[in-house]
Amino acid sequence: MKFEIKISASLNKECLVCIVTNVVSPGVVTESAWAARYRYPREVCTCLIRDWQFGPEAKAAIRDRERVALGLHPLGHEAPFLWAPETFDEESTNENSIYRHLPATQFYRNNLTALSQAFNLYFVGYQSQIFVYVPRSIARQRLPRRPDCRLRCEPSSVAPYIGGYVDRVVPHSINNLTTGYLGSEEIIVACCDDGEVYAYYTKEIAEWISSQDKLPLALPTGPKRAKTASAKHPTHFFRENVGVTAWGLAVHRQSRLIAVSSNRREVTVFAFALDHSKRRSQPAEPEDLVRNGPAAFVRRRSKNWRIVLALGHHANNVPNISFIDDKQGEAEKVSAIDIDGFIWIADIWNACQPVICIGPSSGSLRRSEESIGESSRGWGILALSDDNFVTVDTLEELLGGKPRTVLPPSKVCSQPMADVEPCIRAIPENPCPQLDAGLDRAHNLHILLPGQNALQAIATLLGNVGGQLEDESDDEDLPDEEFEDENNEDEEDEEDEEDEEDGDDDEDDEEDYGGALVGPAEDVDMDDESDVSSAGDEFIEEAVVDAVLNEASTQTQPIQAESSNPWSSAVPNTLTSPDPNQATEESYWNDMGEDMVYFPHSGRISPLPQETRQLGRFLKRPREVSDSLRANLASISKGYHIVRMYEKEFELRTLHANGFDIEKEIGIYCPNALTFGSFHDRNLRPYFRATSRLSLVMHVPELSLVIIGSPTGRVLLLTPTRLSSSQSATTGHWSHGLRVEWVLPRASDDICHGQHRRPLHGVAVGPVQDERGVGGQGSGHASMPRRYRLMLHYRNHDIATFEITREEQTGKLCIF
Repeated sequence: MKFEIKISASLNKECLVCIVTNVVSPGVVTESAWAARYRYPREVCTCLIRDWQFGPEAKAAIRDRERVALGLHPLGHEAPFLWAPETFDEESTNENSIYRHLPATQFYRNNLTALSQAFNLYFVGYQSQIFVYVPRSIARQRLPRRPDCRLRCEPSSVAPYIGGYVDRVVPHSINNLTTGYLGSEEIIVACCDDGEVYAYYTKEIAEWISSQDKLPLALPTGPKRAKTASAKHPTHFFRENVGVTAWGLAVHRQSRLIAVSSNRREVTVFAFALDHSKRRSQPAEPEDLVRNGPAAFVRRRSKNWRIVLALGHHANNVPNISFIDDKQGEAEKVSAIDIDGFIWIADIWNACQPVICIGPSSGSLRRSEESIGESSRGWGILALSDDNFVTVDTLEELLGGKPRTVLPPSKVCSQPMADVEPCIRAIPENPCPQLDAGLDRAHNLHILLPGQNALQAIATLLGNVGGQLEDESDDEDLPDEEFEDENNEDEEDEEDEEDEEDGDDDEDDEEDYGGALVGPAEDVDMDDESDVSSAGDEFIEEAVVDAVLNEASTQTQPIQAESSNPWSSAVPNTLTSPDPNQATEESYWNDMGEDMVYFPHSGRISPLPQETRQLGRFLKRPREVSDSLRANLASISKGYHIVRMYEKEFELRTLHANGFDIEKEIGIYCPNALTFGSFHDRNLRPYFRATSRLSLVMHVPELSLVIIGSPTGRVLLLTPTRLSSSQSATTGHWSHGLRVEWVLPRASDDICHGQHRRPLHGVAVGPVQDERGVGGQGSGHASMPRRYRLMLHYRNHDIATFEITREEQTGKLCIF
């Protein structure tokens, strides 16, 4: 193996590019199965170094900013300051200061980068602004020193009432951003720490950039395309607030929906009014209103709807979400994951439907690498319909190798699960260190006595005969700060959690369950929140949900509103409840206004307050919950599988409703997919605090590719697979799988090594551009085979770029 280093200077003097070319001989790969499945081409990893994008002073400036953040004195002559519109006046700073032009990255966030699928645009979230770049070349993806456009996400009048959650000093920083389509129009969506949510049309951004002098064309070129000065600076077409720090984002193209999750432990779906519904829709029949309640009225989309999806009583903060479609491709449900690892599936339209809850895997299978002695938390989710899977013929093609073992169904998991960690370890140049963990270690936990002390259990598993564990006092510095409860009722107060442990003695729980319906918001206490995953025995998950099931079983009837009509329209405290006899009348709902709120779990409809103070009270209202005793997977009309991600583990589970007499499908579990190995390195630990999380999730249907990234700096490339005909096994049958193709950056890539490693700021994927555009909506053509660019953007402003394609004839995933 040898390396060839090339340094090229662009005609544009704003940046230089370093290309590290790894020339690998096919004979290096010793794993015959892997070598036979993949093409091993001449691989190129392009790394854009921050010194060459922002100038020679950037490296020292970044170093001094990091030193100040750690409480150390800067080494340079100029005192660094945080780049943020909320913290300094641009006119009062030195125009030539490097800190004025070098944006500061925010910590403890979700994905902060995105690529347009229609135009040659690269988006980066810095504080409360979105920097928009036009990459200058195909292979190198060079970025200029200054952005081609800045989108300033100005806070609304209600934002100061909400305030920051992760950062109270700079409360308006962006937490997450993504691109997607609303119908035929592509948008960029961003959500902030103060609950603000913004959306812009990418076409307006591209047109404005292309209209400016001395700026490259973001739009595809052509004889009829010319620069014009008529384009206006892009502004948001959508701005709303969800009441607390917002995290998960999802955009649905066909249904034209935007979904946002937050630390209110609920999901808000924004459904825009559709013009065609106002022109062509007919009033609903009275029988439909009585039979379907408000769902028929809401589905007409004659108003702007804020649909609030309540989750179960024990739900925690929700970092990621994903849509689930019906057979016609319309959005039917939203799947969400909370930080305790629970999956929640809520119906968007139908009223009074129980929320579906799927419990997490056993804590013994998901050991936290960053926080010793704790279970991994839940961070990512992706719902995949059956048509998203690539058909293969053999079990080796399904998984990429042989699984270590297959665990039979248990009380914790009703589906048999296969440990596929050996498959990922067989991938050449895997940069992740191997840890001593696996599914077979879980068998030791099943023989623990009910009253055995948790510390003694850990000592037994670690082989410590004396039961003495090393004091990890430094590990208290590694919590996920942004996801702690507002009242500080977290894992640090173990004495306060003893009461919760008292209800965890029953052993008759089931994996899939929901909760009981509840009444109006006034009956729910916002402070009455349980954290079932922090009960002190994280490694004995069989009893995690017992308390919830026992509580639900004591409720013989759902609690309903006082009105005898099931569709009564309860409204905020500042409004008057309607006459029950008028609640089902469409004319009453039509008179409420153009901006409406719908609570599917209780079937309530209310107008959205417009005055700032009333809107602030509405956003701060007590949290509502929606519980039921058991899940009903049969309510999912289309075949789906779901990918759930923890800190370093991922799993694939089916959402098919199997009967008791039907052979169950074997699921996929990989316990140590993206390990870091340096959390206790004193030189790296301060920079990688709270970064162990598989929270960067993307799906590229055109390549049949799933991308899972971790802020630790690693990214997985996976192919969803399914067998042409299922194969029976001792514990179930093989049908669907996940095959890991690559782990990036590879061990040979220079960005993987050294003490200058930094966490990821974001991961972006999009079509490779050419002289006619990116081969998407904006260009009217597509290159064959389609190539995509994957950009890994690190907090120190290093950017590693890979090109990905899949061969049509062989189906092999290739990286160039």
